[in-house]
Amino acid sequence: MSKNNTPVAIDKDQFIRFHMSPEEALKLLADIARGNMGDFIKVEKDGTFGIDLRKAKDVTKLIKKVKYKPNKFGTEYEIELYSALDALDKQLRVHGKYRDLPNPNADEFALFAIPADKIAPLFVDVYRDITAKAHTEYIFRGGRGSAKSSFISEVMIEKIVNNPQMHGLALRQVADTLRDSVFARLKWAIMILGLNDKFHCTASPMEIEYLPTGQKIYFRGADDPGKIKSITPAFGYIGCVWFEEFD
Repeated sequence: MSKNNTPVAIDKDQFIRFHMSPEEALKLLADIARGNMGDFIKVEKDGTFGIDLRKAKDVTKLIKKVKYKPNKFGTEYEIELYSALDALDKQLRVHGKYRDLPNPNADEFALFAIPADKIAPLFVDVYRDITAKAHTEYIFRGGRGSAKSSFISEVMIEKIVNNPQMHGLALRQVADTLRDSVFARLKWAIMILGLNDKFHCTASPMEIEYLPTGQKIYFRGADDPGKIKSITPAFGYIGCVWFEEFD
């Protein structure tokens, strides 16, 4: 903005110069996290303590700001430090080393469940079986319009939301048919379950990401087994696999 608050256009190169890149931000956080007050506190010959402000700013990046207050004895320094623990916390979060555990007393601790009016009556008993973890594999038979794909897509979304280390994989015999089948069904399930703001869907590469945790649902064709074996999630494991058109 200019002095009179009118917008001023800047090009991409100017924007990059004026703003810190993600790499620069992470380096600064790392410098703060490694900071040690002992690195810039010095002991004078008379036993008094002094502070090497230049070293503190150039080496540790711990100092946020310094206020100088003159008094009758000379100059008094008031130093505000960045939090090394906060910087370390941000570093670990960015690199996915940990996340907050849900508060057991909070409302969000309750597991997400598919609303009763979103489940086809034919699959109510199966859903209870899945919720009870009675089996690990299910085969659904039926033709077009049997709602089996709709039910499977809803369950896969529920599994991702309730298991923060789990990723999903949806397969069809031919990769070219993924977009208009399992991918479209899962996007539908996200919408019908009211979770549009929690998921991000991309067509290239074809993936669905659960934004709160970074979990993903991958899509592959069974006609290229090598591409299936090459899937390596950034964390956790693939714990839910959907074989569409199993025959």
